[in-house]
Amino acid sequence: MGGECGMGEQQNPFRTGGIARGHRFADREREVARIGQGLREAGGKLLVYGPRRMGKTSAIARALDLEQARGGTVARADLSTLSSLADMADVVLREVTRAVAAGKGFDDFLAEILKRVNIGFSVKQDASTGVPIPQVDVSMRSKPLEEQKLAVGEVFDAIDGMAAEHGIVIGLVLDEFQEIHRFEENFSEWNLRHIIEQHENVGYVLAGSKRSLIDRMLEADGAFYRMFDKLTVGPIAEDYLVPWMEERLAPLGDGAGEASERIVALAGERTHDRMRLARHTWFRAQQAGRSGRGAVDHAFAGLVEEDADEFLRQWVHLTVPQQNVLRAVSMKVKGLSTADTLQRFALKNSPTAVQAAQVLVERELLFQRPGEKGYFFDNPYFEAWVRERTAIDLGMEPPE
Repeated sequence: MGGECGMGEQQNPFRTGGIARGHRFADREREVARIGQGLREAGGKLLVYGPRRMGKTSAIARALDLEQARGGTVARADLSTLSSLADMADVVLREVTRAVAAGKGFDDFLAEILKRVNIGFSVKQDASTGVPIPQVDVSMRSKPLEEQKLAVGEVFDAIDGMAAEHGIVIGLVLDEFQEIHRFEENFSEWNLRHIIEQHENVGYVLAGSKRSLIDRMLEADGAFYRMFDKLTVGPIAEDYLVPWMEERLAPLGDGAGEASERIVALAGERTHDRMRLARHTWFRAQQAGRSGRGAVDHAFAGLVEEDADEFLRQWVHLTVPQQNVLRAVSMKVKGLSTADTLQRFALKNSPTAVQAAQVLVERELLFQRPGEKGYFFDNPYFEAWVRERTAIDLGMEPPE
């Protein structure tokens, strides 16, 4: 089908902002089922982790939606913006209150919170639902850390106790849980372990994306050693994703299959990056009246240009060795420590190159794949930006 596509009234089928639901949600049946099982299991402890922008939050949201539709009491507490442990107590209390209010026994729940939790809090009306929501007093944020730990423990214990009294399981997702490490290295993690390992009426699902921090917590001397079942969220399989994209691009005209394959080839393995390119390809193809490789390449170049200011801000804050390592990785060198690479990219010696690369991994600009040598860009658009600059700076032809 070529020519005019008549798509003005249809919405873009690819979503990048917020949570993907309905026809915008791709695959993840296995992950969704396992997360749902973890939410239903009394005393369950599941760890869900994988790289950023892989689609964990959308998979978790789908599992929560399905469990709520089945009549379950489930909540997600996003810990990514915590500034104190008191904030953790507050967000967990708030989200579980909303979850119970959406299901059963809210009046009892609020009354029991008042009885079970000794810390100070107020009750405010939720602007979106009109439901009264308890809120930990802001003064708790400046209390000594020991008091804040007690507040967190009281909230979690109260939730478990009320679930037991009502004969239900409360499924609780702690998203980006690893952020608790910022308040007290190691001990906050051990404190959380001590809290949740005693609970038999809450199904805990802990989710995170900072692999190095989570790996440390899971080591033999880490707080969460042998505590959790594990679910890794990796890339969506290409043999699923390409036809899925092709189906959604097909109404735009000829070349949907070619476009879908090109999107996956260019955008790397992160779900968000792939969907972002697919979304912009849709817009470009609407204008041109057809999809295909040209629409994808045009969209990719547009995204690199769109992010150029952000990339430049990142670049200028790097050291010269770090910049040169990024140049080398963008040009697909076989190894940072070879004499040819060190000379071509002005890297002083092998230790300098490796140290710079490790800092870039810590900053999540590069990553390493288990069982593979070398380094890889976290962001395919940043990689393209660096590669274009590299080709100009070094007089080299960029790799295909």
